[in-house]
Amino acid sequence: MNVTNLLARKSRRLFVLLLYGTIGIFGLAAFRFWQLRSYPMELFGRQADYGLIVPSPDSTYVVLATTLDDVDFWGQHRFFYRISLFEYDANRTAREVRSFLIEPPQTESITSFTEGNGEVLWNSSSKSVDVRVNGARFVIEVGGPEDRLWWAR
Repeated sequence: MNVTNLLARKSRRLFVLLLYGTIGIFGLAAFRFWQLRSYPMELFGRQADYGLIVPSPDSTYVVLATTLDDVDFWGQHRFFYRISLFEYDANRTAREVRSFLIEPPQTESITSFTEGNGEVLWNSSSKSVDVRVNGARFVIEVGGPEDRLWWAR
């Protein structure tokens, strides 16, 4: 066997291995990108109702309370409670007034609002809303010059 033939065969094998390795790395990166395309995603899979949606007694405001799962590229999870306050205008179109993103302590177990572990209670005058989940209590005062969020235990 010729030395040149042997070197050509080895270099061809090296080229094929490098080509397959590069295709594999790009394939894995594309797969991970596809997994994270809906970032941040809703907790516990597909949810048609996106958490709790509760209108105020006078039908001026609506609160959307949901739980989010924030996943970074490496697969680390951080959970958040998102409480969004919407106001209806004259045409009955909802406009987001405020949105609060709250990260609970790492020691707290996370549950979804749709599994019955959370509740939204409006004041009878629609001036404040009480959001409770996992023993934590968030009070939002609405209608003033600036809506405020209180975290009470």
